[in-house]
Amino acid sequence: MKKLRVGVTLFVFLCLELVMDCISPFTKVVAVLGLCFGRGKFKQWGYNTLYSLDTYRSAQTGGGIGSTISGRLGSALQAESPILSFIARQLDFVTEELTGQKNHSVSAIDKDKERTQVTGR
Repeated sequence: MKKLRVGVTLFVFLCLELVMDCISPFTKVVAVLGLCFGRGKFKQWGYNTLYSLDTYRSAQTGGGIGSTISGRLGSALQAESPILSFIARQLDFVTEELTGQKNHSVSAIDKDKERTQVTGR
């Protein structure tokens, strides 16, 4: 009986995930708008949403717990990887225009390391 309950519960979670996947593009657009044009809690929500997406995509592509694509691109920039360095410079340009932060990808390396040290993972 417990296995049936577990199976049904996992099926429900899978269905909920499919619904989230359907609305995900809309959520991403709203998050970008919130980060660019929002104020207060809406802007913070946009940042939180995009940061979560960043760490999620990093994990999907082999990154460690808490690492971000930004930090991984910063490492590629320091290693002078031709293609990834180009992408890192584009990310740095966009981030500087939106937030005023310079050298975002390289500074993300340190933030990723600090996060790992705090969580102990």
